[in-house]
Amino acid sequence: MLEWRGAFANDELNALHAECFEHAVLDDDWWAQVNRFSLGWVCLRQAGRLIGFVNVAWDGGVHAFLLDTAVTPALQRQGHATRLVREAIAQVGYRPDGIARSLKKGSTQTIGLLVTDITNPFFTAVVHSVEDAAQAREHDQHAVGDRHRAAEHRADRATVPVGIDTGLDRGFVGEERQRPRHRHPRPGRTGTRAA
Repeated sequence: MLEWRGAFANDELNALHAECFEHAVLDDDWWAQVNRFSLGWVCLRQAGRLIGFVNVAWDGGVHAFLLDTAVTPALQRQGHATRLVREAIAQVGYRPDGIARSLKKGSTQTIGLLVTDITNPFFTAVVHSVEDAAQAREHDQHAVGDRHRAAEHRADRATVPVGIDTGLDRGFVGEERQRPRHRHPRPGRTGTRAA
């Protein structure tokens, strides 16, 4: 039976911890520690005996993490640890964070678009296509609008990125369009090329 913030005796958790992590049985005051420093914990009992435990520790702010996931060795590899972790996840309301996952993987599934005029049917079609592609691949989607920045880009008449390649299977989802711009020679150059 799984129990969130279930009662346990220090001696039974000390014995389970020693058995699972192969060390001498200690005399730690687990009950005081988890009640003081943890969001919660999950106990797994079978016929009244503590056979599994996971501690949901936290930093007092927004970071929570699992410690001391333990299942008695005779009952390992039967999905008990998975059940403990899933119960802890459900109890604290954890949802995976795409940004954190991106940091670990070293890549993102982010698609960025700068749309200067959402009323332009071309941009609307591009945005809808990108949204459909992202949704089909279960990517996170975030929409940001800023009229002032769009006006600055129209006034600047510079490069307007309308799509960013992020490695979607179908390839590049947009292209950069160059608007005409007066070119100035670089400092120190005359603008003529040597023969």
